[in-house]
Amino acid sequence: MPTFTFDTDSIAGADRFAYWNEAIDRSFCVAESQPADEGSFSAKMTSRDVGGIRFYQIQSSPLSVYRSSSAVKTDPCDDFLFGYFRSGRWQVEQNGRQGIAGPGDMSLVDMGRPYRHTLPTEYEAVFLRIPRRMVLSRFADADRMPASILAKDSALGPLVGNLLCNSLTIEMPEETGVQARLASGVLDLICAGFGSAPTPEPVEDSRKAGLLATAKNFVLSRLGDHTLTVEQVASACHISTRTLNRLFATEDTTAVQWLWKMRLEKSRQLLESGQVERVTALALECGFTDFSHFSRCFKKTYGTTPSAMLRGAAATLSREARAVPTPPPR
Repeated sequence: MPTFTFDTDSIAGADRFAYWNEAIDRSFCVAESQPADEGSFSAKMTSRDVGGIRFYQIQSSPLSVYRSSSAVKTDPCDDFLFGYFRSGRWQVEQNGRQGIAGPGDMSLVDMGRPYRHTLPTEYEAVFLRIPRRMVLSRFADADRMPASILAKDSALGPLVGNLLCNSLTIEMPEETGVQARLASGVLDLICAGFGSAPTPEPVEDSRKAGLLATAKNFVLSRLGDHTLTVEQVASACHISTRTLNRLFATEDTTAVQWLWKMRLEKSRQLLESGQVERVTALALECGFTDFSHFSRCFKKTYGTTPSAMLRGAAATLSREARAVPTPPPR
């Protein structure tokens, strides 16, 4: 698993910040950065990918970062960025809210929306850039959590912090399937932590967002149930089907469309991690009974058929198995 490093110490003083700014644009997304002192600026970044999640460790001089609406349109990245601070402070502003993370705290940023970061002192942090689909398939409420803080004294804060501090130093297995499961475990833990973090919002907005999150989490818990209906989801949330559809309409979708999207996403995750042997069994596990329809929808969404993805995953796992040395006989 390759590790990449950017270090301004190898660059002439006058060019250091320009070099760093370009590295950040390539590694994260297009944004405007401003150092506290360009003449004395220094920074170092190490990164590597694990199971679809990119881990970064960054040490940097003070700076501020602003991602504008025009930058979002120019570079439409919609990943989520989680930051864990080992030292220094991180002030995050997004969606009219503000959060301040100190040593041991963790914060969440939606890279698909404008934001501003202020880092007033030297800092060291671990960041995780996670594709949106991977977050939303586990944590339905993530869309309303930008600028939220997972405090170091929260129930899961210390556990998440210890895990992330070791993320770039421990030896990771090379097998793709094992990496995918490790990344899934890390993401499950982070989402569980932020799921318990408070989010200040107006009461009415909070109530609607809470209802939508409840509906989504109910759907996620029943993805394999092919008999699941909109009426059942609404009943579980103690609301009418009309109210349920209005909640999903705020995200330009419907309850049925979101259910199908999550079923397809679950099937793709299982295929990529090599956890299935037959497409028909996969379809049933994810709530599909019409296999032809499942295959057509899957190809329309991901550009390939489930069978082709299954063969690709099996070939990858086979190559990895052959690459593992056989221990000598005793």
